[in-house]
Amino acid sequence: MNLDSLTRKLNEYRFRMTARRIRETPLIAGSGRPQDPIILSMVQKKDVDMYLLAVKSFARYVTASRFVVVADPSLDDEDRACIQRHLSPIEIVDASHFHQPGIPVGGTWERLTAVVSLCADAFVIQLDADTVTVDSPALVIDCIAEGRAFTLGTGQGREVVSTTEAAAFACQLVEKGGRHVQVQCETHLAGIGDRFQRYVRGCSGFTGFSRGCANIEDLLVINRHFGDLLGERWTSWGTEQFASNLLLANVPSVQVLDINAYHAPYSDMPNLSFLHFIGPLRFKNGLYRQDAARVIAELGAKA
Repeated sequence: MNLDSLTRKLNEYRFRMTARRIRETPLIAGSGRPQDPIILSMVQKKDVDMYLLAVKSFARYVTASRFVVVADPSLDDEDRACIQRHLSPIEIVDASHFHQPGIPVGGTWERLTAVVSLCADAFVIQLDADTVTVDSPALVIDCIAEGRAFTLGTGQGREVVSTTEAAAFACQLVEKGGRHVQVQCETHLAGIGDRFQRYVRGCSGFTGFSRGCANIEDLLVINRHFGDLLGERWTSWGTEQFASNLLLANVPSVQVLDINAYHAPYSDMPNLSFLHFIGPLRFKNGLYRQDAARVIAELGAKA
């Protein structure tokens, strides 16, 4: 094992010891009001403390109507009881409940299917467990108040573009050796038809689906089109994010969140309010643990 791997393992151990103290913080209660958003996450056993950190750090600024967990099969009764002690009202639903004919199983497809199902009657926020909200997410709060959908931006996805432009960019990536399934999907965007004319190369780790902005039939159209083109590859990890990007880009007035304020944990920037500790960055240094410790203290953990 090289030094870099050892450093990451040590950082992960320190983080998990710190994050466990989220269990010492008080319960966060939703409002039960239909005008407030549902906060939804998909959670597995090893990420329970991460999830509680993510959702509590966010819900201190954004009042939820209720909380929904799409439960990975690894989530046991003890984990469910722990989550129920910290969030109310909370609905924990087995991922298998969201299996839908014509839509892939696994990855995070059950999560997207859940979001699309629930947004028929509510504003639904999809929140990844590896996120931390460190300051008031003002733009997100505005989006909720205005009923405007949102998604995380990325370095290559800072604005919504036409599907023709997105496909041309993806073809350039392929010419440079790009083989990721998301890139392969994007090369075929121009042929999907009139329903989907726009695209954003966003991140599905933090999204807001406004009431009525998407439905299961939209999801089935995407699956039929790209499933026919890509075959078994359409079931690969990354296709759910592509589908989420495509759905949200075609919602009028969708907001692409600025990566200078949302999504950049590797940066020392004054305006950050929301951090997404994606896999390659999660335990590169001690920042995740430091932010966790600060937020847990702010939430009122016992001394």
